[in-house]
Amino acid sequence: LDVDHFKDVNDTLGHAIGDELLKIVATRLRSCVGNAGFVARLGGDEFAIVHTGIARRSDVTHLMVPLYEAIRQPYDCLGHQITTDASIGIAVAPDDGSDLDELLRHADLAMYSAKAAGRRTFRFFEPAMDEDARGRRALEQDLRKALAEGGLEVHYQPVIDIASNEITGCEALLRWRHPVRGMISPAEFIPIAEETGLITELGEWVLREAC
Repeated sequence: LDVDHFKDVNDTLGHAIGDELLKIVATRLRSCVGNAGFVARLGGDEFAIVHTGIARRSDVTHLMVPLYEAIRQPYDCLGHQITTDASIGIAVAPDDGSDLDELLRHADLAMYSAKAAGRRTFRFFEPAMDEDARGRRALEQDLRKALAEGGLEVHYQPVIDIASNEITGCEALLRWRHPVRGMISPAEFIPIAEETGLITELGEWVLREAC
């Protein structure tokens, strides 16, 4: 479970307010789980719920109702009124894993799928998510190699004044020519760059090439 937009709370109101929010979230999650499981904070704004009273996937869906009702109630954090939501990934044993580490990894993949779907929702793990994650990791490695050894290109798009029909400038656009896959759309590699922190290096590379 990932608390949506928690970073915004830390950045705008400070870490003390953020910490108070996490404490209240943890208390509310524990009240929903009861004696059939436990809640653990994994780090940052991520929590894990291990629930042993699940016999079928429909049981998990029913559990989502009180969880979201609890999370979406307003929070009073040291005098600040805050509302938040959550993106939740779900893995169910034994179908999605035979040990806790595997279940947590698969739940994490499902959580990122929920975030990619627009947040404020939950997703069950599917094997295709694992395949997609492997593909994204491979693409990340190739992007790092392209940044270090070449393969990136700057394409220039003119900016035209509609009134005079004159070119008033140009826009520098990053393009990636992969040695195996050919041209890769920015819509595919820019999100990976943002997630991995490579976006700053890419921006600096474009500025150097454009100048």
